[in-house]
Formats: sequence, C-alpha cells, structure tokens
Amino acid sequence: MKKGNDVGFRAKFEEGKVRDGEYINYTFERSGNYNPFATKPTDKSKVIDKILKSGDEFYIVEFKDRSLQRGIPGGWASNYEVKSIKELREKLQVLKEFKDEAKGELVVRKYKVKAGKEVPSRAGYIGHLETNVNTGPMQWEFINAWDSNFENIINKINEKIIK
Repeated sequence: MKKGNDVGFRAKFEEGKVRDGEYINYTFERSGNYNPFATKPTDKSKVIDKILKSGDEFYIVEFKDRSLQRGIPGGWASNYEVKSIKELREKLQVLKEFKDEAKGELVVRKYKVKAGKEVPSRAGYIGHLETNVNTGPMQWEFINAWDSNFENIINKINEKIIK
C-alpha cells in the first residue's frame, strides 16, 4: 500500500514485454492498490503486456445495472466464467469493496473483441491478495480504461447472474 510521500507509478505498456509479477505488484503497491498478480509458484509469476485482438474472448464480473459502475465494463477480466459470489471472492480475489452484491445484482458477462479492434492489456495469473500464491485463472488488466464507446470495441456474447 502507499506509504508516506511515495509516488505511485505504473510500468509503461510494451507489447510482448514479460515482467515478474513481483515487479508489477510493486507498482500497484506504490500506487496505493492491492497486489493483483501471482508471484508463487514461479511458473505462474510472469506478467505479459498483450494486445487482445479480434475474436479474443474474456469474462468480466459487473453489476447488472451498469450505472452502478460508471456505465462501462470493469477494468479487469478473466478467462474463467465465475459461477458464484464465493468463486468471485476466492478464485478471482475480488474484494467486496469493488463488487458488493448488496449494492446490486452481479452478472458475469462474456465479451469478444470486434473485428479490426485491439485491446491493450496486462496478462498474468491471479494471486491471493495476502500471500500472492496463485489462486486461479489468467486475468487481464485493461491498460486503457473503457469509455462510453466500448461497444465499438467489444461485443457482449452473453451474461449470467451470479449468486
């Protein structure tokens, strides 16, 4: 977490660049955020700057009513279709402060990148927020936050309510 007068920063996006999860987590800590990526075991500890391209698919857990999240999809995705709130917390390590089911119904939406479009992302395995041990699937942090034109970049394939 951010301490004192530390200055937060993020690593510059460089397509194809592979970094240690420990370094990327450090950049999150310096920015006052949680460590999202696994650092253990070592075969799950690398993070790569990757461009998702036409046809790539992913899942995002969102509020069914998007107005509860600025009207746009979330900034993180996974290659795993979450089936319950329990899995959301344990497998994907999503804190209640980010997706609180008491504020609104949660859904998992599957998206596909549209033809000719690209989505810069940082890909790595999910790490436990306290131990950084891998807890589950691959995840992507979207480098450029979505704006109101996100529907020009990705198509919603389906959605399922999670409880």
